[in-house]
Amino acid sequence: RFFSWLAAVLGLWAVGNWARLLWGQASVGPTRWVYACNLGMLLMNVDLRTDSLLLSLTSLALWLGHSFMLHRGMPSLIGFTLALALALMAKGPIAAVAVVVGLVPAWPGVERRRRLSIDPLARAAVRPVRTVRMIPALLFVIIGVFLLLTPMLWGLYKQWGWHDGVRYYLWTQSFGRITGENPWANQPGPFFLTGSLAWSFLPWTPILLASIGVAVRSWHADRKNYPGIGALLGLILLTAALSSSAYQLPHYIYIVWPFAAVLCGRMLSDQPVKQFLWIGHHVLLIVLLLASAGLLALLAAPAVFAFGIGLMGLIAAHFIIRHHYKGINVLLARSVAVFTALAATLILVFYPTVLPYQAGARAAQFHRSLPTNDPLWILGCGDESLHAMHFYSRSIVPVAENSTVLPPSAAWVYTDWKGKMLLEQSDRSSDSILVF
Repeated sequence: RFFSWLAAVLGLWAVGNWARLLWGQASVGPTRWVYACNLGMLLMNVDLRTDSLLLSLTSLALWLGHSFMLHRGMPSLIGFTLALALALMAKGPIAAVAVVVGLVPAWPGVERRRRLSIDPLARAAVRPVRTVRMIPALLFVIIGVFLLLTPMLWGLYKQWGWHDGVRYYLWTQSFGRITGENPWANQPGPFFLTGSLAWSFLPWTPILLASIGVAVRSWHADRKNYPGIGALLGLILLTAALSSSAYQLPHYIYIVWPFAAVLCGRMLSDQPVKQFLWIGHHVLLIVLLLASAGLLALLAAPAVFAFGIGLMGLIAAHFIIRHHYKGINVLLARSVAVFTALAATLILVFYPTVLPYQAGARAAQFHRSLPTNDPLWILGCGDESLHAMHFYSRSIVPVAENSTVLPPSAAWVYTDWKGKMLLEQSDRSSDSILVF
């Protein structure tokens, strides 16, 4: 998990720097707290996925791309090209879509800001910094990304050919889910990912809804100079595009977090919070705190003791935060405190209690603890996900479709009831040792 955590820290740093370019220094802290302290980020760093790399590198590309558009410096251009190529290697073309949607709509406004920030008198007195023109910069990015991706694309071609290798990576695995070329389809509802965003972005969901409203109103008031148009359109268009896919899983929506975080960071940095939002958000925080106490009561402690801990924590956090924070920072601090309590409950109580029910992992751990070197095999179990079994075995456990494939010497066999019947019907002698 160490490298996933490093990637999360990189994304945290990058998204704060992007917020600074959009809104100024005051938005950096709130943006980073929102990006770091949400339920999906916790889950992603417990149950590892490539999204940790995708998010961090996409955030880095958004920041460096915006920085280049504003300052036209060569270091930003080189960093943007490298970050974009690495993001594409992490999870495919969705990274390029996110970067394009986040930067292209903001380009006209950034160009106006750049030109207005140039003082003619200062330019006459000081030798100007050499800037890179946009057309050569775009060619540099395209050629640079292609060269950086070439070893991977060549490997895909050598292994799988053009159609099942290169074209699958560039088109079918992502856009093919929308066009129907990709056979993967679980036919989710049109609001599946919207609902996934609502729960995975807790405890900031009410703030996100309000920040979208504030962003739309601000853009309507000043369409030419609103700096957050890329973040706003990135959140909306990416959610709509992903929701049109024929195959969806909850973590697919994580790609919109950089956009959501900078919008929330803007609102939490200088917007007065209306009373209905203040009350609604605090009601949600109390519900999450009660949920944390409920998990504690269900799994680890007597109910009265668990809810007593929750109540004392609520009172203590209230007085500490009230003493040290003022204004909008009170809401920010309370949200982080409640998230910390929920995260501690999940990590220290919930996961250690639930993970022993992962049968394949327990079987692999049992096999590794044995003093003998008899091999471990899987018989059948076609519908069971056994990635954890391979992981805890520290090797790929071979799979047998029928008992005749098993080795003639002694072996340990992990199987289901159907496989057990096959063993009993064969001429092999077998004993049931453990049931998980």
